[in-house]
Amino acid sequence: MQKTEKYNKLFFFILLSGIILRLSFVSIPILEVLPSAQSEYATVAKNFYQNGFHILKPEFNLITPEFSMLRYELNIYPFLTAILYAIFNDANEWLGRCLSIAFAIGICWILFFFAKQLYDKKTGMLTAFIFFFSPLSIIYTRTFTPDSLGLFFSVLSLFCCYKQIYQNKKKYLYFAALAFTVATLVDSFNAYLLLPMILMGICKEKKISFNLIYLLVFSAVIPVIWWLYSISINTQWNHELISKITSYADSGLLNSISFWRKIGERLVGPTLTPVGFVFLIISLFKKDVPVFLYIWFISTFSLILIFPNFALQNKAILLPLLCVSSILIAKEIGKLHLGLTKKPSRIFLFFIKTVTFITIPTQISTAYALPESYRFVYEAGQELQRFADKDDKIIANRELYYCNRKGWILDISNEASDDIAINLFESYKNAGAKYLIISEIENYRSHKKFLNYILDNCEEVVVDYGYRIYKMKQPKLKDILSISTEIS
Repeated sequence: MQKTEKYNKLFFFILLSGIILRLSFVSIPILEVLPSAQSEYATVAKNFYQNGFHILKPEFNLITPEFSMLRYELNIYPFLTAILYAIFNDANEWLGRCLSIAFAIGICWILFFFAKQLYDKKTGMLTAFIFFFSPLSIIYTRTFTPDSLGLFFSVLSLFCCYKQIYQNKKKYLYFAALAFTVATLVDSFNAYLLLPMILMGICKEKKISFNLIYLLVFSAVIPVIWWLYSISINTQWNHELISKITSYADSGLLNSISFWRKIGERLVGPTLTPVGFVFLIISLFKKDVPVFLYIWFISTFSLILIFPNFALQNKAILLPLLCVSSILIAKEIGKLHLGLTKKPSRIFLFFIKTVTFITIPTQISTAYALPESYRFVYEAGQELQRFADKDDKIIANRELYYCNRKGWILDISNEASDDIAINLFESYKNAGAKYLIISEIENYRSHKKFLNYILDNCEEVVVDYGYRIYKMKQPKLKDILSISTEIS
């Protein structure tokens, strides 16, 4: 009884400490990681709150020739955030971060009970600690993205599937199907869950579980219908999105040594830390690991193999791998702790703890500080709101969300040449753009032709240390008269 009470107190201490870590600096601008994605979701949430809760028709501040959804997934996370905005009567980004943190707590609970079911309460507690204090988890489960929401339902679906297959609790199969549906609607990458769920049934029953397959296929109907609907609406972005998805699956990267070096650095660094990575490798070669955990691990690792380019661009793809790895690592650490009775072994354990607690703070620093190039994005957007009319259209990059205006994105670093950037600028100007914002000044220093063009065709409204705001020059009367003469 005393041991159980001790573990309960320890578990709640883990939760409380992890929550405090995630709530620290929760009100900073949503630019620390994945700035474009965070801004998109925040824009949709704000527009839900301000313009109506039309979940089937999310609104972006990006002006397009026709309605566009930009992403294929259903905007459940921005919708839930907008509900929080309505409850608190304030469209503040920290509420979206808190929603992500709430689902991270839910993931921690599920992993605790999962490991407890597989092994014991001590392993469950260690699993919760490893997941909740992983630098990757701390960084990406406090962002304004649906990563926590999708991960929560994906882990829940696997937990319920395990309960049904290995403990013969049939009602959990329906919960697994429902959780799978939500997980795939939130993030299409969660379709990988089909593999471990089906293989679990085959390994346990030594045959194909058609009831499970039928239910999972049925539960996939809603996401497929939604994807087809979103494809039919994304008329402008179809080609770009398909090209982007194709680039995500660039299998040529798998032959690159630099690719595997970067993935290794992320696993050894923010995902598992050096100590966790060593224990994971040890656990994978142990004979007492349940087949189910091997299946889960291989399924999550397959995401890296199928979408290698996306794995390089977005570290959050490693979150599913972190979940199963937390259980494997916890079991090995638990066994090691039981065997540490001699003084040298205790010194070794102290060394492991020291390395871990030194590694975590150095890896999570990116969660609390903005990159140098994004320091003035927020200020530039706030400054424009001070004097621009609500209907003024803007040309910007990451500043567009903080301007709270409609407009177009011009990212000079993505353009092949200055001439292309100038043509884009002119097309946006002719479509009604009134202001241009430049806050990532370093990106423009090598584009002198474009900058000179801007200076010739715009007037500087705000010149600050970290950003510039330009207003489109209106044609002079003599220019208008000369054009009229030429036409006549």
